[in-house]
Amino acid sequence: MKIKDKILKLLKESNDLSVKEMIDLLHVSKQAIHKSIIQLLEADEIIKLGKVPKTIYRLKEKQQTTVAAAIKIDDKSAQFLQNNFLLVTETGEMKEGLDGFA
Repeated sequence: MKIKDKILKLLKESNDLSVKEMIDLLHVSKQAIHKSIIQLLEADEIIKLGKVPKTIYRLKEKQQTTVAAAIKIDDKSAQFLQNNFLLVTETGEMKEGLDGFA
């Protein structure tokens, strides 16, 4: 199993990890971890949160369009949510209306 795959597996289990934690869990070099992280960031599979020395990495959330599509609400309620609901995620992404509510 490649280091990238091991990192993805760890992030699925732990939600978010620092480079130091990955080194301790995988017993590989710091350089190998950084190389794999760069590849995962470029592939848009993980996200980077924070700045040195408090940087952590997390799996990128998949769009949950199925949840929003599964919610059946009338037009008046949908318009109300669109006008009055805003969610800012921990990564700074702004979601408005039904997408944020879901």
